[in-house]
Amino acid sequence: MKRGQANSTRGQMHRMLEPVSVDFECTSVDDFTVERVIKRVKECVVVDGDTRGDQATDAFTVDNFMAALEEEAKKNAEFFGDSGDLNAGGDGEPKLSVGEIIDLVRDDDGPLTWALFSVSKRH
Repeated sequence: MKRGQANSTRGQMHRMLEPVSVDFECTSVDDFTVERVIKRVKECVVVDGDTRGDQATDAFTVDNFMAALEEEAKKNAEFFGDSGDLNAGGDGEPKLSVGEIIDLVRDDDGPLTWALFSVSKRH
């Protein structure tokens, strides 16, 4: 029943996130991992230039993703003067709603170019 209800919002969510280059679906929280997302991206995208050899393969690794994420966090902290953490005071309550974050990503002049969401259980 829950899966059917969640599936009914799929089209609306897809439209909210447009334009989308890669679709990624999972049926449980355990399915949503950095490794699986990177694998899916590797299956769907083409790297400009030489797509054969180590350089193209290495572009999509967990290590390279984590290094790029760390570099981006440092640059964001320098540019915005904060850590970039969207959680206020570590209490788990977001500073921004999902809709507000999506609006910032979609805004060509906004401070965000991408966002990563995770599923959580609320009690």
